[in-house]
Amino acid sequence: MLQMDDEAIQVNLAGVPAKVHQIFLLFSVANGSFENVQSCYARVCDQQCEQLVRYAVGGGRKESGLIVGRLVREPGNRWGFQAVGKFYD
Repeated sequence: MLQMDDEAIQVNLAGVPAKVHQIFLLFSVANGSFENVQSCYARVCDQQCEQLVRYAVGGGRKESGLIVGRLVREPGNRWGFQAVGKFYD
């Protein structure tokens, strides 16, 4: 079954300048909070759209933002994903 996402961000990691060592991925609720969010997730996919990581986000929080995770440049110009899961205002 093909999964359809409401929003998507594509990052060309090969084109990221060498001086950039990490990229943070954030969710933000405009004019509100996660209090009424019923279903929310983030996922990282490869170039063939194969899911590598899926991060489910629980609702019911009063904060309006969430640091989902970060992409970190590793030795050999490889990128890794680290889940963070920290809510913020």
